[in-house]
Amino acid sequence: MEAHLGPDPAARMLESRELLRSLLVRLRAELTERGLLLFHQIYIEERPIAEVAAEFGMTRQAIDAWNNRTRNLARRLAADLPAEVRP
Repeated sequence: MEAHLGPDPAARMLESRELLRSLLVRLRAELTERGLLLFHQIYIEERPIAEVAAEFGMTRQAIDAWNNRTRNLARRLAADLPAEVRP
């Protein structure tokens, strides 16, 4: 008899994707158009912060402040997800 090692890795991956999908829907509803563009450049495209700051006419400090606010927002939104979506 095999010992149970926890949830199936494929099931965990699907749960993680569902969590991410739900979180992204909520983030899109909360972020401004500029915030969505910054999010895409920094988190999806993984562009260097300095490069994004220059392109958007922002300082590194402004990007860092936006980044901190956005991460805090994401944490709050994730905490508010229904229990069936959270891992």
